[in-house]
Formats: sequence, structure tokens, C-alpha cells
Amino acid sequence: MAVAGLPSASLTGWPSIGSSVFVKNRLVVATSQTVRPQNRFTFYETSAVEVPVRRARRPFTSGGFSTRIVMRSSIAPMVGTRLAADDAGFVMLPGGRVPPPVSWCCVAGKEVLLESDGRPTAPTTTGAGMDGNRLRLLMRVPDGDAVLRSFSPQTLTGPDAYDPSASTGTVTARPAAGTTAVATGVIAWVPEGEPRTLALATPTDAGVEALRTVRMPGDVVAVAANPGLVVVTLRTGRSYRVLRVLPDGRSATAWRGAQAPRVAVGRGLVVVAVGRVVLASRSGAVKRVTGARGPVAGVAADGDRLAWFERVTVRVPTGVRRKGKVVTKPQRRTVARIARVAR
Repeated sequence: MAVAGLPSASLTGWPSIGSSVFVKNRLVVATSQTVRPQNRFTFYETSAVEVPVRRARRPFTSGGFSTRIVMRSSIAPMVGTRLAADDAGFVMLPGGRVPPPVSWCCVAGKEVLLESDGRPTAPTTTGAGMDGNRLRLLMRVPDGDAVLRSFSPQTLTGPDAYDPSASTGTVTARPAAGTTAVATGVIAWVPEGEPRTLALATPTDAGVEALRTVRMPGDVVAVAANPGLVVVTLRTGRSYRVLRVLPDGRSATAWRGAQAPRVAVGRGLVVVAVGRVVLASRSGAVKRVTGARGPVAGVAADGDRLAWFERVTVRVPTGVRRKGKVVTKPQRRTVARIARVAR
């Protein structure tokens, strides 16, 4: 698979990387970190930051990221924040052990808060994604059936405007936390207490249709979705597999190995990163695309382009000169790199 160009943009430090997505001409990544201001209490933060991408020879328009959404909490870390997107915007679902707020970005430059109930007994959103022009949230309800909430935030006239299209349907299921993925025409989740079962269905405003279950050859640790395709990461003992699963339940192995992989799918392209190696393909087993300068912390996919986030240490000037030379110091950075791949 041919690779064209490896321009980069960077984030200072090594924040925890959640998912990352392409939103038309932007690359958006979810980052999480613990913040300890001097002489103040510790708090936890998760952010969605972006860097513009252009179609010219150098895809990044600048080296820095800008923050679009930031959420803070004093309760618990929000590691594992997930993003889902279409060309109009993206939805942000924070990770962590408490019921998370869910936001859409953006309407008139501001986020739209779709769900916000942090009570221990509140419904917990297990996954979100775009189903055509509908944004779907699957929510686990304590001691009851799940609900599927649907919105059209991209049609709102303002961030606080009423969404007359919002609907809530009932789903006879108890999805495990963090296992739900939604894409056009498909929703997938792992039932609570059944790590080797994958539930597949068609989402609707009233709930789901054509629900069926597929037995997996290992414990499901992550689920991603694309129109007509679900990508599942499995663990069996000390080994891992990445499967392509069709809506009818048929599956094929895209990758297998001894290390936990980073996985993304977008417009049919599946990307897998292991250690310092990035692999991708649109069918069959993924193939090596490139190597990274440092461990890969996250990946994104979008048809004929992919991105990965690698951990590197660089030396930066301190502004001090000694014996005629500028003194430098090491600085940790998370560098995003983007490449186009031949079809």
C-alpha cells in the first residue's frame, strides 16, 4: 500500500488518547489527563481538540491543535473518551465510571449538550454514532431495558434550540459499558456478562429491528462501526484478534497478534496500530503502511487517508546560551501524522 506524505502536528505532553476521527477537512482527537494546579485540588479533564487538514500537498495547515470541547470533573478520570462523526460535526462521549455527559460539536460555534445526568442511578450512555442524518445514543438503564435516543443536532438553529425530531425508543438489552458502536444502518453492542457475544441490529427512532446475536471466538474488548461493517477487537488469553463482522454475522480476521492493538475504521478503511507499526486495508488482512518514530497511541481512518498519534521526545530551545550555543531541554510530545493511501 503506497503512502503519500507524512506531515505532522503536535500536542505538548503525553495525554491519554481516546478515539480520533476525520470531520471533513479536520482531524479531531479526544485527549484525557489529570490536572494538578499548584496549591489547588486535583481535577480530571477530557478534551476534543482539532487541527485543520487541507487537500494541498501538505495536509496540515498548522502545527498546533485548538480545543473545541473541554469537560472537567473532580469525581474520577475520564480516560477512553470516544468520538463519532459525519461531515457536519462530531459527538463526544467521555469515558470513565460515572454516567457521562454527551455533546455535539458544534452549532454556531458552540457545543450542544445532549445528555447530562451524573447521578449514580442515571442511565449510562454506552455508545453513540451517526446513522445517516440521525445521531443515536444507546443508554443502559439500571434495572430495566435500554433506551435508544435519537437526535438531529446538525439541523438546530442554535446551541440551545429545541430539537423537535428527538425521540426515545426501548431496546430489550443490557449493553456492557463502553461496547456500543453505531453507524448508518447498524448498531452493535456486547450484552452485560456475555463478553463473547456480539449483538447486531438496525437502529430506528422506535428502537432497533432485526436483532440477532453472533458468538465471538474471544472476549470482546472494543467495537467500532462503519456503514455495513462492524470491527471487533477480541482477546483470547494473551493474544488479540481484529475481526471484520458483516451485519449478517459473517466475519473475517483482519489482524492477529500478541499485543493490544489500536483500531479505527472510516469509510471502509480499517487501520490497526501495534507498537510502532501502522497497518491498514479495505478488505482482507491489514498490511503494513508505515512505521512510527515512537509508540502509537491512537489512529483514525477515512477512506483513502489515515492518521496516527505517536509518542516522541524532542529537544526544544530554553532561550539560554552557553559557550555560544543555545541550551535545549527534552520535551515529551504526542505527534499526529497523516498519510494518504493508494486505493
